[in-house]
Amino acid sequence: MEFFGEFEGGGSRCFFTLGALSVLRKEGVTFCDLAGVSAGSVSALLVYCDAVDDMLCALPYIERSVGLLLKRGIDVSDVYTFLNELIALLDLSLPERFSARAATSDAPRLFAGVTSVDGKRQWLQNTDSFDDCLRAIGASCTMPGYSKPVCIEGKYYVDGAVYEGFCLDIAMQLHTNAQHLAIFTSPRNFQLDETAASGQWCQSTISDLQHCTQTRAGRYNATRKAYKNLEREGSAWCIFPPDILDVSVLEYRADVLAHAVEVGKQAAYDCLRRVS
Repeated sequence: MEFFGEFEGGGSRCFFTLGALSVLRKEGVTFCDLAGVSAGSVSALLVYCDAVDDMLCALPYIERSVGLLLKRGIDVSDVYTFLNELIALLDLSLPERFSARAATSDAPRLFAGVTSVDGKRQWLQNTDSFDDCLRAIGASCTMPGYSKPVCIEGKYYVDGAVYEGFCLDIAMQLHTNAQHLAIFTSPRNFQLDETAASGQWCQSTISDLQHCTQTRAGRYNATRKAYKNLEREGSAWCIFPPDILDVSVLEYRADVLAHAVEVGKQAAYDCLRRVS
């Protein structure tokens, strides 16, 4: 079956997403288009490049590779540079795979969700070049107050999750009758607390972004509810972790990431059994 792939962020918790995607690929699931927010946009890129399993094979080397980058003085807050260097160290050949995929007639569109510095949701389409794609993904992962806003074609953007962590709006805009496949990094009944939601981004000094965070929880919870309604109607496959993932946003230990992958695989199998 073919779906619009929609991937929530969550930093290193997205290894749960990669575990699920590995199973879905083996089961013949394909995507007409792909979208992700924050680290979810990295998951979307790996699907686009057919590199999910390669990333999982490289998992034992991630901790050492990150350590080498830090010793070389690579700034983690510069997400574009950090990802570029990490991809090269892990020898994933993503630039070549990206170009090969983009040249095919059936290549999906690839979107990264960002938040403009005036507090609005924007979607950047990223199939012109790998470098442009990685810059958009870097913007989608840029936490305000910790990293500087990223300038793309004269406009400044920060983490897409500042506005909201999901992709339902772009999916509905592009495909009115789309079959959604959404992978979340928090459990099915999770609700974002308004106070906690504001606190996550309180380091931002940009007034429009501060206002955006104050209304973030309402948007986040409403969209999760909308996804579950679509699931009940048979228009969406939703994959959730069974419990809160014990994985920090910037977790690089191989054993912790491997556990998240296995949880993701099991969640995908559970989803396939539900819909079969």
